[in-house]
Amino acid sequence: MRLVTRAAAAALRLPAARTGRVTVTRDIPVRVRDGVTLRADHYAPDLPGAHCVLIRTPYGRGGPIRLLGRLIAERGFHVVIQSCRGTYGSGGEFAPLVHERDDGLDTLDWLRRQRWWTGAFGMFGASYQGFVQWALAAEAGDELRAMVAVVTASGTRDSTYAGESFALDTVLTWAELLQAQTVPWLARQWELKRGQPRLVRALAHLPLAEADRVATGVTVPFFQEWLRHHTPDADYWRTRVFGERITEVRAPVAMVSGWQDIFLPAQLDDYARLRAAGARPRLVVGPWTHGSPGLLLASLREGLDWLDTRLAGRPAPQRAPVRV
Repeated sequence: MRLVTRAAAAALRLPAARTGRVTVTRDIPVRVRDGVTLRADHYAPDLPGAHCVLIRTPYGRGGPIRLLGRLIAERGFHVVIQSCRGTYGSGGEFAPLVHERDDGLDTLDWLRRQRWWTGAFGMFGASYQGFVQWALAAEAGDELRAMVAVVTASGTRDSTYAGESFALDTVLTWAELLQAQTVPWLARQWELKRGQPRLVRALAHLPLAEADRVATGVTVPFFQEWLRHHTPDADYWRTRVFGERITEVRAPVAMVSGWQDIFLPAQLDDYARLRAAGARPRLVVGPWTHGSPGLLLASLREGLDWLDTRLAGRPAPQRAPVRV
């Protein structure tokens, strides 16, 4: 794996590694307040006094994110990658946005009890991995020293109803992706090779209340709820969006987005609100969609640079607050 990370770092032209020795401990149990056990992997660099980077995700802890964990750890950070509730070995049921605040705070409390904890941490992640950052950020206080929020926003409701119409492609495609994580790998690859015919049929299906079953074979609770609770003032969304407290976030935030990204309007609003509150976030926007390779490369370079300067306090060239 060390050779793979070295090759990846060279190909991506990332900053030089500070260590090649990383110890990985997998499936660490983290018990949260309601008794549910979440599972996490810990990437520990062979360096004293290294701060921590937390990544909470519903997309698993293998594949590309395993490589990401090593890349960040080799640059001098402890990395904890945790599966969100109800995903990839973590207990409980996955209900988007419902438990992320409490589970995030309980995970932070667990971090504080680790012998390698230094009293400071950062967060990194794209899309839903960014939602969980905003869920925790306002209450993390001064211990949170840096955030890297990629194609994400503090408030998900407006992107779900872009222009006040239901974002069917965004929501149904995501529901299908989450359900696909529960099927065997070969079956998933065959579905992708066929062009996802079930999803294509579902996107054209009426009534919309049946589209989730057409796409996935099961009723998806959050899809049904998001169809019902569509009004801007619906109580349903009050505990599922985190934008009301964005001005309380003290950590410096780096934002990376794309001109064609689904969350760009909401992310630009987050940037404007932070600036109005006196913060100095960094914003990078390029010619990318939600999953563009160029976006992933930019987020790695910008993210590692931000963690180096804001979390580790290492010197770096002065950069403009906005790059497009």
